[in-house]
Amino acid sequence: MYSVARPGVGKSTLMAMELASGGSAISDNLCVSDGITAWGLVEPMRVETGRRASMPHGRSEVPLQGRVPSLAPNLLVALRRGHEEVAYLRPCSTASVARTLITGTYMAGELRRYWAFAATLTAGTELGPPHPPVEAIARQLASRLDSVEVVLPRHPGVRLAELLSQMEAIA
Repeated sequence: MYSVARPGVGKSTLMAMELASGGSAISDNLCVSDGITAWGLVEPMRVETGRRASMPHGRSEVPLQGRVPSLAPNLLVALRRGHEEVAYLRPCSTASVARTLITGTYMAGELRRYWAFAATLTAGTELGPPHPPVEAIARQLASRLDSVEVVLPRHPGVRLAELLSQMEAIA
């Protein structure tokens, strides 16, 4: 599974619950893909811990337990934060999940400095593409994999695995 969402939706909180239940992940936030396999950036998780926050938005950095170097996703999950008290699933079109992948990539605050660095590196070395194939890879993933949109409840607490098992039971 490969989850995508805008910043602040609750990806890290959701992933922390899955990891606590024995799941694995490639990264808390950033990864690269060739359209088949995804590799994660080695970085700590940024979650609410109840301790003194060292990061913005009341978050602290904690080690990412259960990290694996790569995964081959079999499902794309577009996450949204809803206004209801319960989570729900709904169909997600190929175009919609591709758009979520693309916009989520460009919205990632961690990549703000990356785009200028990549362009400078390419200009100085004349190697590599002047811009990474973000849209092409997103469309490849979206056209190859099933996708679903998960609308999370107003308050965290639901596990993604539970929601997806409900989807499997319906199918």
